[in-house]
Order: sequence, then structure tokens, then C-alpha cells
Amino acid sequence: MFGNVPLIKLNSKNSEIKKIPIEYKEELQLQLLKSNLQKEAVLSFMFLLIGTFLPGMRFISKFWNIDRNIYCYFFYLHMALLIAPFAFLAALFFVRNDIASNIKLCKWMHRIICFFLLAFCAIISIQNRNIDRLPFPYLIIMFYITFVIFLDKKERYFVYIISYMIYIIGCVVLGADIYHSIRNALLITFLIIMALKVSNINYCSFATDFINNKLILDKNKELDKLLKQRTKELNETMEYEKLRAAFFANISHELRTPLNVIFSAEQMIDLTINGEIRNYGKEDIKKYSKLIKQNCYRLIRLVANLIDITKIDAGYFQVNLENSDIIKVVEDITLSVAAFAEQRDLILVFDTEIEELTIACDPDKIERIMLNLLSNAVKFTPKGGSIFVNIYEKADSISIVVKDTGIGIPENMRQSIFERFVQVDRSISRNQEGSGIGLSLVKSLVDLHGGTISLVSEEGKGSKFTIELPKRTVDKNAEVQDGAFIDVKQNVEKIEIEFSDIYE
Repeated sequence: MFGNVPLIKLNSKNSEIKKIPIEYKEELQLQLLKSNLQKEAVLSFMFLLIGTFLPGMRFISKFWNIDRNIYCYFFYLHMALLIAPFAFLAALFFVRNDIASNIKLCKWMHRIICFFLLAFCAIISIQNRNIDRLPFPYLIIMFYITFVIFLDKKERYFVYIISYMIYIIGCVVLGADIYHSIRNALLITFLIIMALKVSNINYCSFATDFINNKLILDKNKELDKLLKQRTKELNETMEYEKLRAAFFANISHELRTPLNVIFSAEQMIDLTINGEIRNYGKEDIKKYSKLIKQNCYRLIRLVANLIDITKIDAGYFQVNLENSDIIKVVEDITLSVAAFAEQRDLILVFDTEIEELTIACDPDKIERIMLNLLSNAVKFTPKGGSIFVNIYEKADSISIVVKDTGIGIPENMRQSIFERFVQVDRSISRNQEGSGIGLSLVKSLVDLHGGTISLVSEEGKGSKFTIELPKRTVDKNAEVQDGAFIDVKQNVEKIEIEFSDIYE
């Protein structure tokens, strides 16, 4: 899992980390500080407790006539140095919850307390020469800091070397025994070198572990992100495959149903012509002929929609914008549908705020948009219902509203109703026919006009489609005259094609 993570390793010859990644540097320093301050707080508290014995030992040495030199050297300096751990604990109390924003202050607190604790023990060791002549306090605290506190290169040299000099200078000033002074100096020198090396190893080990953990965590985050992305892509692919399967099942149904009707009607006509069915006459043949025609229109509509939607996806579909009276275009289409709506026992009402407005549009495509919306309204509005077509003028656009009192659209389908192959009722035995590409085609045609289409619907109360078209014109020498684009015969045929999937 972590085979590609570039983990950092310590060099056996030189354990110093050459380069810490910039993105981890601040967080590493913060983690080091938090760890060090916590340990230094415990150490400072212990020093405060130990420091309280010094005044007592001073008075006891006086009372029992013990050589006060054992305890009196640097007594007042001891007391002064104890201010450092007390001040450290007080400062740490105030910044403990917000170390990140006080990182500079905390760094100096950490450095100063390390130095003072070592200096404190160096002074105790100097004074202790009259007892055992060995610098035990200094050595103990040195190795505690070496193994427990993490110091970077500058910090460790500063803390160890300065405290070492304090010890040596103190021994020389007080005139300690030369033999023991040299012995202790050599011992401390050797141990200081070892402490510097061990401290370096501990610091680098901590930094290396931290960086490697961060690299692994970052890699895990990348893997999680990639996994989520792949899961999303997989879900989208599965959804697309499900949609495509539903589309092909639907198209199969759309193709098979009219073909079955055509084939059945053709068989009945043949039987009637051949005299195999005696009671059928001319009117029956007309009825079957009408069924054949209607279902041929239905196939033409389906094929035309598929071709157009494919052209739009490929970028080959174009609208031929002309300066036309949009009011008359919409009104003529609506009135052409009035007779069909009346047959379905529906009330169709057209109303407009303005009587005339010329904008750039493709009348043929506007006609197609309106016929699709009106056919949906007729299809999904029960008998006795109403359909309203209204036109409103705005400052920079014109609104065409098609509203019905039909069955409405469920809330979970309103966002996706304009997507390709989406149907409110996807069952094979649905109440109304359709391929699920009509509204998608409508949206694409409106988009090609530079407009927008929106839907407001309430289930059981009806739907309202609003088309917004920009008020603009194209620079052409001749404008389309009123009604010039309308061929009555052709328009009737278009209505029959668009309404071909509505059965009486």
C-alpha cells in the first residue's frame, strides 16, 4: 500500500537530516515544542521542589555547626535561578492552549529553561565538590535532557557548551583540587560529546518518524481522494449505463408499439380487402389507415428527435435566426393546437401583454418548442383541465409561459426533467407514451436561442414552463413578414407529428 511513499531514512554515518520538507517544517516545530514544553514543565516542577530544601539545609548547617561552605556557596544565586522554572511554569500556564500562535515565545521559553536547568545543576555540582568531588547533579540533568528533550543543532550546542563552561570556570575560580578538576573536566568533556551525539540521534529520529508518518498520512489522503473520485466515476458510469439501458428499453418499446399497430392495421385492411372479414367496409379501412398514419408520424417524430439531439451533441445543429414577430409566432402555433385540445375536452387560453414584438429567433424551432410543451400539457392534463399560454415583456427579455392544470411533476424529478432520456413514468406500462428526449431537445433549442427555460410544478396541481428569450435582433436586409413563415398544411402535419403519441 505504501510502496510508492518516499520514506526518509537516517544515514548511518551522518544522522543529521539534511532537508526537512517545507510543508512539514512548521508542524514539526510545533509538535517538538508541545512535547518539549510538557516534559520541561514536569522537570521545572521537580526543580522547584528540590530548590525548597536549599534554605533548610543552609539553616541546618548553621545549627549543627556543619561546614557551611558545603551549602552556602552560590546560595543566593541558587535562589535567583529558581525564578526561571517558576516563571516558565507561569508563562506556560497562559499559553498552554494556544502554543501555535505564540510559537516564537514558546521557543525561547524552551531554550531558556533548558539552559537554566543545566546551569542550575552545574552550580550545584561546583558546590558539591567538597562532598564527593563528582558532578553528579550536572551529569544527571544532562542525560535527562539528552534522552527526553528534543534539541535541534543550534540549541543543543548552546545549552551543553555554555553550561560546560560555567562548570569549568566555577571550579577554577573556587580553586578546586587540580587532580579532581582535571578528572571531572575530562569526564564531562567525554560525556558532553556523547550527549551531543545521542541528542542529535533522538532529534533526527523524532523528525524522521514525524515526516514519514506525515508522508504516509498524505498518501492515505491521496488514496482516499482517488478512491472517492473513482467511486464517483464508477457511480456515474453505473448511472449512465442504467440510463442507457432504460433508454434502449424505452426506444425499443417506442419503436415496437407503433410498428405493432401499423402491422395489425395493415393485416386488418388486407383481410377486409380480400373479403375474409365480411362486416368491415370503407369506414373501417379509413380507421385503420388513420392508425397507420398516426403511428408513422410517431416514428417520424422519434427518428427526427434522435437525429436532432445527436446533431446538437456533435455541434452540427444550427438555428437560422430571423427578425420575426415572436407574439404572432407563438399565437399562431397555440391557435393551431386549439382544435386538438378541444377534442380532448381541454380549455386552451392564449393571452399576451403586448401585441407585437420583433426579436431574433428561428420560427421553425420556436414552433417546435411550443408544440412539444403544448403536447406535454395536453398529454398530462385530464379532461376538463385548462392550458394557459401567456407572454410577458421584460426590460431585456420576453417570457413565454406554458401552464397547465395537469398531474404535475414529482419533486424528485424536477431537477432532472430536462436531462436526456428522463421520464417521470419510466414503466413500460405507463399511461402516456414518449421517448424522454422531448424536453431535453426543448432546452437545447432554447439554449441555442441564447435563452433559458425553467419549471415550477406541484404534484397533482399542474406545471408551469417559463421560457426567457433575449430581446435582440439580427442584422439582415429583409425581415420575415407576418405569417410568411406559416404554411397551414405543413403546420397541421407538424402538429399531427408532435401529437402522434397521444391516443384518444
